[in-house]
Amino acid sequence: MTLNRRQFIGTGAAALASRAVLAGGCRVPPVNVMMICLDDLNDWCGFLGGHPQAVTPNIDQLAREGTAFTRAYCVVPLCNPSRVSALTGLSPMRTDVWTNDDDGSALPNIVQHFRSFGYHTARTGKVFHASNILPTDPPDTWDEL
Repeated sequence: MTLNRRQFIGTGAAALASRAVLAGGCRVPPVNVMMICLDDLNDWCGFLGGHPQAVTPNIDQLAREGTAFTRAYCVVPLCNPSRVSALTGLSPMRTDVWTNDDDGSALPNIVQHFRSFGYHTARTGKVFHASNILPTDPPDTWDEL
């Protein structure tokens, strides 16, 4: 099934809202969600028609079987503000995170939201920006690192 971004977000929000409302009575089957955050990927994967030397069968298959967003937008051309925006859904004008040294760890994020609804949250690699003044991850974010 192909969904645009608005349909995908609406479907996810509807599933979470249904689960929250019906948690006391009917049991709603959980929806599996996988979010892949990548820096500097460009279009170097097969399903995006990227670099001819890039052989990416696993992400190509994942794109065929799931939802792939094929337009890349960047709110600020730095990793920390972009990550904070992706994980909070807020622009830098709302978060006031404009540089890699700004601290956005106190802001509620989507990972914490899913975790509050009983989802198991796990990560590998760097998701939140870490510098000498920032914590690596906000508290109460991950069940498994």
